[in-house]
Amino acid sequence: MGYKVLFLTLSIANSGLWLRYTTIDSSRTRYSAFWLTHFKPGNPRGFMIKIRDNMSISEDSITLNKQLYSIRDRVSTGGYKGLEWNLRFKGGIEKYNPVPLLYRILRRKSKYVIVNPNTLFNGTVIVNNEEIKVENYRGMIGFISGDKYLDHWIWTHCSSFEEDPEGWIDILVASPDGKRRVLFGLLKYDNKLIHIGKILGVNYIGEVSHEKFNANVKVGDYNISIEARALKENMIIAKYEDPANGARYCHNTEIADAVISIEKGELKMKLSCNKRAFYEYALTKVLDESIERIKEITL
Repeated sequence: MGYKVLFLTLSIANSGLWLRYTTIDSSRTRYSAFWLTHFKPGNPRGFMIKIRDNMSISEDSITLNKQLYSIRDRVSTGGYKGLEWNLRFKGGIEKYNPVPLLYRILRRKSKYVIVNPNTLFNGTVIVNNEEIKVENYRGMIGFISGDKYLDHWIWTHCSSFEEDPEGWIDILVASPDGKRRVLFGLLKYDNKLIHIGKILGVNYIGEVSHEKFNANVKVGDYNISIEARALKENMIIAKYEDPANGARYCHNTEIADAVISIEKGELKMKLSCNKRAFYEYALTKVLDESIERIKEITL
């Protein structure tokens, strides 16, 4: 009982794609679905296709109608009624778990795994009969599962920085225990991996919104500043039905801006991700009715 999600997010400047495979199984509802969204400035478009076919999801594969599609094959293909995708990516499987050890214990039924944080995608995607040529888009693959969604969260991710193509960041602000709000995640730069909030998470008391996020954290000798900004006209709202209760409304874009500043002794470095960072704010209500909604289709 619960939900499982395997997702891909990929982008270049001012063009982003979000592909999501979902299963929900609970006493409230039960279905499988594909999600496909294209983000371009001022005109994001997204579709969710609920299907009756049986689908199962793991960290690196999808089984649909008894046919196995392995992510290890570095191929993601599919299509329904004017929505098609045929994507190849490099790098295979490179798994990371950014969740603090404490919350892995407190929420044993929940999991978030970064299957590959920074890879190159190529291929074609068709959204509402418009073909998008995917040429060296940078992106990530992730897996999420649980018996219920968190009450709210902010997530930002950048695959590859302008200053460090092999670097990446994945940051979450959430309240896994329903009490304090914590920040945690992973940052890779200059071939170094920094785990932020590895054991308990970092207390977060800053402001959060669907258009901006700021944080300053200290990890060992590192002082790290994180800033992400999104424009609402580049966002789309997805409704996540919760297996346990209600729904979460995810305000999402794949063409946000992010800047990470790092200081350690005499070292001062800035890492940027312009018009191609992934950013989402999810909570139990819609914050702005003017934001485009993902269209739902049931087959």
